Amino acid sequence: MRIVEDTSECLRTEHDPGPLPGALVSAAFLIAIALAVFYTALPAVVILLAGLLAAALGVGAWTQAVRTRFEFDTTKARLRWWGRGLGWGRNAELPFNAVRQVAIQMGPGRRSGRARVCLITREGTEPLARDFSLSRSEALELAARLRSRLGLEDAEALEARVRQLLERGSDEDAIAALRAQPGLTSDQARELVRHLKES
Repeated sequence: MRIVEDTSECLRTEHDPGPLPGALVSAAFLIAIALAVFYTALPAVVILLAGLLAAALGVGAWTQAVRTRFEFDTTKARLRWWGRGLGWGRNAELPFNAVRQVAIQMGPGRRSGRARVCLITREGTEPLARDFSLSRSEALELAARLRSRLGLEDAEALEARVRQLLERGSDEDAIAALRAQPGLTSDQARELVRHLKES
């Protein structure tokens, strides 16, 4: 994920999946060709396993081939985004005040060190990228820029207070502190606490 425009009027981020989906499709295609050529010479178990592997590679390519773009238009105080995958697409537009918080999610396994930035809205959590493509420091920097752009600078003080409560083991107090924010539901507060504990 990268920032492609950062002016006083607009901040735009884009995420391109890179070469991985193409490599997965190519591998699935090569397995399918090998199966077609050697079909009569291979045992049924090998054909079954190779077919399952080709299908798994195809599904992996489908899930990874997602491009996203987020545009934070300061002049209109609106956020526009779109996501495109193989055979599907989604678009949305929200006012800045619909975004309740900017959170950082860490990748699976604490040792990965990779992260992604998510927007928490009234409807739920929307990641800016499907995969965990940022280092923790890059995610923190982007989250700070987005908070500033969205007018959530007070959120940094709130986040520091919530982190202190979590360090003391006061999960319920941390959820209550977040729940006090206007427009934030209990489920969103719990989810945000979970993100903060993981980061």
